[in-house]
Amino acid sequence: MLVGGVAAFLMLGSPSDTDVAGGSCEAPVVLIDGAELPESIGSFSAVQVRNAAVIVSLAAERDLPPSAAAIGIMTAITESGLRNLANEGKFVRPANSRVMSAAEWDRWRAVAMLSLNYPNDGAAPGDWDSVGLFQGRPQAGWGGQGTDEEIVQNLLNPAYTTGRFLDELVTVEGWETMPAWKAAQTVQVSKFPMAYDAHWEDAQQLTQALTGTEVTFEGCTGDPGAASTYPGLVADSGWAAPITGARFTGGFGDVRNGYTHMGSDFAAPLGTPIYAAADGLVTHTSCKGFQGRSPCNVMIDHGTDADGARIQTLYVHMYPGQTHVDIGQTVTAGQHIADVGNNGRSTGPHLHYEVWVNGQAVNALPYMRSQGITLP
Repeated sequence: MLVGGVAAFLMLGSPSDTDVAGGSCEAPVVLIDGAELPESIGSFSAVQVRNAAVIVSLAAERDLPPSAAAIGIMTAITESGLRNLANEGKFVRPANSRVMSAAEWDRWRAVAMLSLNYPNDGAAPGDWDSVGLFQGRPQAGWGGQGTDEEIVQNLLNPAYTTGRFLDELVTVEGWETMPAWKAAQTVQVSKFPMAYDAHWEDAQQLTQALTGTEVTFEGCTGDPGAASTYPGLVADSGWAAPITGARFTGGFGDVRNGYTHMGSDFAAPLGTPIYAAADGLVTHTSCKGFQGRSPCNVMIDHGTDADGARIQTLYVHMYPGQTHVDIGQTVTAGQHIADVGNNGRSTGPHLHYEVWVNGQAVNALPYMRSQGITLP
């Protein structure tokens, strides 16, 4: 069944006293019958409550604790406002994008716009080809296999997309005890990982209202670790050079083999230390490709600047074992976070360094100069 009613996924039941998730969370609780759902909970409408109920019920069906449902609800609030959204196809593909080619974008835009033909909770302009409660992208496989129409119907089925989210969540090692936003980010790989945390309290309240059980999930922040001695200058702005003793070899905006280079390259011997450019929170680290960039990669969120812009930095091309920080870890300017590698699309050992402002890469050299740091 591609599109089903909510009531099919809501069950009568009572709490179990079975230990789950390592014994640190409450046992799963099954929802009351869908006909008894409240018309609203706090500021959330009947439509949003219905979608939250699907998430809670499916978590319970899988013997997952309420914390899993709350993480799902938090994610859906962030991604779609807890609504099952169609995609109007109004997203404009950046000319230098490496996420999709122009031809791929034309194809997947048409697929996403098929969502307008099926029942939904409203239509949004669209972020790439995202559809549904969790804003899954058909191009990335979140709609499963089948015809274009079947893929879109899957993405507009809250039960299907919730199931996909929970399937991925439970494969995240330690999800039960890590910060909720980190668990969501590991599944979703968002440009703005900290956005999830803003909706954690609402998600807890919705889960408690629908189950009668308090969400007892307790996350941890991780060990920030000790900063190594930094050989460079930390400017009065709080910023530092991400590498010292390196040679500048490639700039922002260079055109290479049909794509536009979005960072600044600094050649240095293998194993040369890479440093956090400013205080912040590690929000991404992996040895897979990320946003069109090579593995391994680390992203640090530095919060907002005086103008309210979100500032992030990205460090790329390390080998496995050459990153020394983890998601959720707090770092300080000049802290040793990784070592220079030659991994991925690379012609020699170097650091590929990017500065992002509000989710978009900008030229790092003038930005760093504005912070009192002149890079090689």
